[in-house]
Amino acid sequence: MNINGNGSTGEFTNFGLAEVIMFNTTLTGTNLAKVESYLAIKYGITFDELASQSTNYFASDATVVWDKTANIGYNANITGIARDDASGLTQKQSKSVNSNGLLSVFNTNTNGLFPVMNDSNVSSIPVDKSFFMFGDNNDDTTINVCIRNGHMARMKRVWKVKETGTFGNITLALENNVLPTAKTLLVSNNPAFPDNATTVYNLNTGTKKYFSIDLASDQYFTFATDSTALPQYQSSPICTGANGSAVITNPKAGAIYKWYTQATGGTSINTGTGITVTNMASSVTYYVETTTPANCILSSRVPVTIQVTPTPAPPTVTSPVELCLNAPAIPLTAIGTNLLWYTTSTGGTGNSVAPTPSTATLGTTTYYVSQSSVNGCVGLRSSIVVSVRPLPTVSAGVDKIIITGDNVMLDGAAQNYLSYSWQPVTGSISLTPTVAPVATTTYTLTATNNFGCTNKDDVLVTVLPYCVNIMNAFSPNGDGINDKWLVTSGPNCTKLVTAKVYNRYGTQVYENKNYQNDWDGKYKGKDLPDATYYYVLTFNLINGKVVTVKGDVTILR
Repeated sequence: MNINGNGSTGEFTNFGLAEVIMFNTTLTGTNLAKVESYLAIKYGITFDELASQSTNYFASDATVVWDKTANIGYNANITGIARDDASGLTQKQSKSVNSNGLLSVFNTNTNGLFPVMNDSNVSSIPVDKSFFMFGDNNDDTTINVCIRNGHMARMKRVWKVKETGTFGNITLALENNVLPTAKTLLVSNNPAFPDNATTVYNLNTGTKKYFSIDLASDQYFTFATDSTALPQYQSSPICTGANGSAVITNPKAGAIYKWYTQATGGTSINTGTGITVTNMASSVTYYVETTTPANCILSSRVPVTIQVTPTPAPPTVTSPVELCLNAPAIPLTAIGTNLLWYTTSTGGTGNSVAPTPSTATLGTTTYYVSQSSVNGCVGLRSSIVVSVRPLPTVSAGVDKIIITGDNVMLDGAAQNYLSYSWQPVTGSISLTPTVAPVATTTYTLTATNNFGCTNKDDVLVTVLPYCVNIMNAFSPNGDGINDKWLVTSGPNCTKLVTAKVYNRYGTQVYENKNYQNDWDGKYKGKDLPDATYYYVLTFNLINGKVVTVKGDVTILR
């Protein structure tokens, strides 16, 4: 069989044929249109016949599945997928063979997987005589029609859908290098895609840009950019005289941001995602105009305010502060908000914790304090002079010991004082008062100087009971009872005791110049006979008095 031959010359084709269909009769009219529709749908071919010829698309039962008159204006790059059992058509994916036929269509939701050939597409079209067809208006593919108050831009090319029979989800797909700015799919019943009657779908990305959707007859779709949001900004409050800045925190790549001093009109003072203003004296509001990457200008400018916080006044302080040497130290205080403390009049980093001046060393130190606002603006500093003053010199004297009934003069002394006092109160107002306590007592001498600093010292006056108690008889027989002659008892109120003992003839039988209650009735190592003897005792008391006592003592064995 010669195909495209030239009689008997044996000419032949030199290109591949997709398929060869043989008929036993000449096809004309509707039957020819059915076959051509089958081939056009299967191979992505758009009818280009003259208007006088039949250019509709037919199913095998002569049902019109694409009416070029009804779809006038959308007859470019007609593409479709279909199942028609009578003609053996099972086309599950398709793309127009035209160079400007940008769009592929796949049966069902492919989940991002795109079979290379129809034969490798394992999906199924469940209902016979089902056709999903679409064509476009052959308009410009540049995405430059501003919509949604300039936040988005769509392309001028629009596709119209015609569905016959039953189709569920289909997948529309673009090659990644086609329409690089296309990020969304717009679907509407109105080819003008009004804001209130258009649904926006974000395209999925993978080996292709795609979206799975169930479209109905007479719906329109096209592709658009994603939405450019109104600029959001960050602008921290600053202090008077500082440099202020505002930064757009959600910049859109490729968008242009212009800064104005008024909400409408005027001349831009800056272009970019931020602005810096030096040495600001007061708050100022700017207005940011956004031009999207698709060259759409958002309908309104966004106000951006750089807030200037006034510098706080210096805090109120009590000055000077006088502290006494070695006194318990307490933190400094001032009246203000968010206080910061310094050790210098300028510079340095403030500390929020008030200093506690040391009182260990005499001298004068100046501290500084300022207020800060909630956003960290620091005001002028107030000064606090802290002086550590000396203490008066105080001595209550040495401790004293007296015997009950005696008195003693205290040896108090003080220097650099304004006033003094004793506790407990003594009978006389003197640094050296005479006291006669009936029991052991601690006396405290407190002195105060002209700075109000006090110092004190203690003296202990110990009161001892009278301890002279001379025994008039003892029995040194070694039985452990009254074996020694006792002349004192109780706490020692004596410094020294001198003892001399004589017999009735006046002979001295015992002498001790530091008697310690230890005579056992012996004379020259031998026991004296039982008898009455006569003594002379001299007591040197701890209060300085000397007491001499004479009497007799009897030895009884």
